[in-house]
Amino acid sequence: MKYTVITGASSGIGYETAKVLAKQGKSLVLVARRHDELEKLRSEIKAIAPKIDVIIKAKDLSYSENVYGLYESLVDRRGRTKPEDELSEEEKLKRRIQQMELENELLRADILFLKKLEEIERRS
Repeated sequence: MKYTVITGASSGIGYETAKVLAKQGKSLVLVARRHDELEKLRSEIKAIAPKIDVIIKAKDLSYSENVYGLYESLVDRRGRTKPEDELSEEEKLKRRIQQMELENELLRADILFLKKLEEIERRS
């Protein structure tokens, strides 16, 4: 099963995006710092689309180790990884590169969001 991961899902753009994608029947992984807000959103989404799978992950992605932890938990859920101590050095390197690529993508998304926010503020 494919999932769409939405960071910052407890409010604003992430919150609204989650509801739109739920209406489209997408299974979701919702990520934000506030677990209680994620639970509320999951309840709303289940009312909109009761058959989709909604996973919540309360993580503060401003910390690199949480980005790595999120990555590991998502990949593990899909059965694609082995425990760290079972990996060869090459596999460890590949995993680290994947983690860094994910972190870079999240940072790019944050930068784009901040640029859009600045643009909106300038217009106001």
